[in-house]
Amino acid sequence: LENARLRLWSVTNDGIIFLTIEQESDEIHRYSFSDRRVRRLGKLPFRVSRIAGFGGLVASRDGRWSLVSATDYWESDIMVADGLR
Repeated sequence: LENARLRLWSVTNDGIIFLTIEQESDEIHRYSFSDRRVRRLGKLPFRVSRIAGFGGLVASRDGRWSLVSATDYWESDIMVADGLR
């Protein structure tokens, strides 16, 4: 599965559910063990998290549902402590 990304795939009883990151959207696909074909299941209505490797996908063993992570907002602060001993 050339387009499958790290942590963006999950093994089910009869195949592999995986995400591809396309230019316009992220898409979910299924590789079938029985016929060795990849089928596109659809586009996600959001982008999967890409911040510091927090993205991930998990699917149920029967392949009926899957869960992916998304980040709506990310913020960080830089604090400088000067003169500490």
